[in-house]
Amino acid sequence: MGRMDLAAALLLGGLVVVVGSFSDWGACASDPCEPELFGLMVVTPRSGIDIGWGILTAALGAAVLVLAMSALLGRDRRPILERVAALGILLAVGVHLYLSAFGPSAADDGFTGTPYIGVYVTVIGAIVVLVASRAPRRLIHEPPSGRPIGS
Repeated sequence: MGRMDLAAALLLGGLVVVVGSFSDWGACASDPCEPELFGLMVVTPRSGIDIGWGILTAALGAAVLVLAMSALLGRDRRPILERVAALGILLAVGVHLYLSAFGPSAADDGFTGTPYIGVYVTVIGAIVVLVASRAPRRLIHEPPSGRPIGS
């Protein structure tokens, strides 16, 4: 992979994270997430931004987009910052999943069902960023001395 390929992968991963953060992460029985009233239940999809954890993942995804644009403009990559952002996104999604399943008000908060597609999209974007950030700084096909291969 070339330098531009890695920057493009970071750009794609950051964009997927931001889109996933604004997508549906779950549903609530009513608006705002409260238990059903008199047996009547209205299921309302909630985005990651509505739930709260999507704000953090969207901000970290935007940070990855800034890092990717910087790399596309020819500046040095910051793989440690890329990894920290990816791990922060995965941690935020993990905390959301834990709290929605085992949180203090899990029995009566009206939050229903398994995670929706937005959670999966956000995690896939974070994994793309994590894999792209693991690429070595000096790429394999570039000669170490800066001279063309075969000279």
